[in-house]
Amino acid sequence: MSLDGQTLYRFDNGLRLLVDPMPGVKTFALNALIHGGARFETEAQSGWAHLLEHMVFKGAGGRDARALAEAIEHKGGSINASTGYEHTRFEVRGLSSLLPLALEIVTDLMFRSELDANELQREKKVIAQEILEAYDTPDDHVFDLLQAAMFPDQAVGRPILGSRKSLSPAKPDALRAFADTLYAPHRIVICISGGVTAEEVLAAARPLIDPIAPQSGFAAPQALRFSPGHAVQKRRIEQANLTLGFGAVGRTDPDIIPLRLFGEILGGGMASRLFQEAREARGLAYAIDSYTTPYRDGGVFGVYAGCARTWRRSAN
Repeated sequence: MSLDGQTLYRFDNGLRLLVDPMPGVKTFALNALIHGGARFETEAQSGWAHLLEHMVFKGAGGRDARALAEAIEHKGGSINASTGYEHTRFEVRGLSSLLPLALEIVTDLMFRSELDANELQREKKVIAQEILEAYDTPDDHVFDLLQAAMFPDQAVGRPILGSRKSLSPAKPDALRAFADTLYAPHRIVICISGGVTAEEVLAAARPLIDPIAPQSGFAAPQALRFSPGHAVQKRRIEQANLTLGFGAVGRTDPDIIPLRLFGEILGGGMASRLFQEAREARGLAYAIDSYTTPYRDGGVFGVYAGCARTWRRSAN
């Protein structure tokens, strides 16, 4: 299927491949977007999507962690990944000649990871440190408090990192079953743009993707339920971190565009109303901004301010 110069392929297992050639460019960007993240976890599995994203880099397709990193970076490319509430993402950028290897490694990460038991135990310790680091960063941790207050007893109200308690029971077999479901091919779109042609991308991708068996995937998560409330955590630090969250529209709602525009006007930069009034005119906060986080069936519009704890009432 051709879409204004782009070509979309759909494989028998449901995976989609979108190619956007850019003649004259000598590089490419690859983005494998998986419709699956922390929102699809049970409470007992909290943090598993993020743990899985870490674990696939510990060994996949016959390469260990070092070989996976060096295969891309020693050729001048970059590779990264991230986990959100609704999506997991794998990214590679590099010279166009690196594309076949990039496709091989990304498909290995998604479908041919090893999930070694010893590596799993070590990685749990690494993520435990990441959890502590987030807690020790108040202007990060405050958003976990806000999510929990807005979405109690829901996956989007729990930290993406999970907790040491929820990560502890994760064993290789259980994580493999979770991976097969979360990374089901029909929930994945691989997008490639740059100095490539649709034909050469398909030729490189077909032998890597065709053998992958279809999987059932997760059912749709429970509908979002926004709840008004508040949360306060007192800590012996000098700054107060304030957040306000409002229920908002989802990413496909027509109002998402005007909402984003409103957010830019209100708190999108140094010329925004909040920055000019709260920081420049009144000196109440060092950092203040607004943000929009849309999900499939709802979202959040929020405001953040970091101010001296003695000024927090004025900031309110």
